[in-house]
Amino acid sequence: MSSGPANQTRVVCQTDIASFVVIGASENIIKSWRTDKTIPLTEVVDSFQVFTLTKGSEGELFKASKQQLENAFGTSKDVDVCAKILSEGKISPHRQHTGNKEV
Repeated sequence: MSSGPANQTRVVCQTDIASFVVIGASENIIKSWRTDKTIPLTEVVDSFQVFTLTKGSEGELFKASKQQLENAFGTSKDVDVCAKILSEGKISPHRQHTGNKEV
């Protein structure tokens, strides 16, 4: 699902390795998915890309490497990592998403 930037929401998950981010379609759909896992992930995330932050929850977004995902989550499978971040991460209101990829 690709929503406009005004509707996107960051979900940030801090691990021992780094802070990881998934861009969700909206805060409401993320909260709904957390209580109803029958909602398809394709309706919850803007894309299945996982990003890292350069600093805190406000830094620039960079695409996470497979090795970073393996080290932090024990898998680099995008669906599994996105689901874990959406389940455990902190929902952040929309901000201008910056970094090496436009979202």
